[in-house]
Amino acid sequence: MASHIQAYVDNVSELPERLKNNFCEMKKMDEQAQEMQRKVESAVGRMKEAATARQNSDLEEIRKDVEEGVEKDTLALKKLCEDKVSLAVQTYDLVESHIQRLDKDLLRFENELREELIAAGESLPSYFLSQQGKNAGGKGGRKRSRVGKHERKGTPLEQHDGLVESELLIDPNEPRYCSCNGVSYGDMVACDNPDCPVEWYHFGCVGLAPGSDPPDTWFCPLCVQST
Repeated sequence: MASHIQAYVDNVSELPERLKNNFCEMKKMDEQAQEMQRKVESAVGRMKEAATARQNSDLEEIRKDVEEGVEKDTLALKKLCEDKVSLAVQTYDLVESHIQRLDKDLLRFENELREELIAAGESLPSYFLSQQGKNAGGKGGRKRSRVGKHERKGTPLEQHDGLVESELLIDPNEPRYCSCNGVSYGDMVACDNPDCPVEWYHFGCVGLAPGSDPPDTWFCPLCVQST
């Protein structure tokens, strides 16, 4: 775990400075745009003054200068806006890439921890099962992602605000699930029969491939036989 955390910290350490530089650059672009706007307004003001004084010779010269200046500033302002949008997109992508990196590191750590605990005959702490349900939300499927969205009786995924030391200890009174009467681990699926006496099953115990998505409606063998 320490190696994953350190790797992420090292990777993200430069993010604040890069964000600061990007935001400072966007602020400079805003200031340049405001300066261009003031120049255009000043030129238009001079043109109005000349028109009011009916100085026709000056008016034509000013009109020409204003048109040339406005066209030049408009092109510069357009490029400035495009550069600002591009920088904003780069900033968003930068943050998004770090978020994705963190998600991958957490998933890698979770998988390693699960393998170690399964090898030791233990189960993954409920915090990680709960968090996996949250992370998988919105992708469909009825494995843990469903649990993260609904409160159900006897669920092996209890919600916690944070990871505490006691969660890393295996409770000898931990609830049992599935036809194998085992603790919660790996991929699990819930029977859609609200009166199912077991409710939660390990994928392997009911013939589902690890990592696959169960049907939208799924009934366990016990409930199928009783109907």
